[in-house]
Amino acid sequence: MIEKWQPWLLRLGIWDEPRLKRGDLVSLEPPVAYASGLGIKRVIAFAGETVQLVGEKTFVDGAELVEDYVVFQSAFDMAEVTLEARQIFVMGDNRLPMNSVDSRQYGALGVEQLRGRVAWVIWRPR
Repeated sequence: MIEKWQPWLLRLGIWDEPRLKRGDLVSLEPPVAYASGLGIKRVIAFAGETVQLVGEKTFVDGAELVEDYVVFQSAFDMAEVTLEARQIFVMGDNRLPMNSVDSRQYGALGVEQLRGRVAWVIWRPR
């Protein structure tokens, strides 16, 4: 798993839905109303799971997630949401207000919006 999002790294993805794990980075196509182009987000929950945010803590099926990869965190409350079939809940690593638009704003994504699991880290040429 890639430890943290670093803006100076270029990340390449491959499509591998069956092997996605919580904490994986994915490239995705966000809803048009929120952004254009591909984004990179962290997998938080899968279909059938319940997500809740309380302050700076994330809970999946009632258990608190340990998220060592989060760069910046802000208090954010969200009532429990249970994901439907073929849905995924994603969040960015930089969770300061206005720095990460993710499933907290646009809700769960359909897996068809995913473009790939981030698999490689390549230094950006200077």
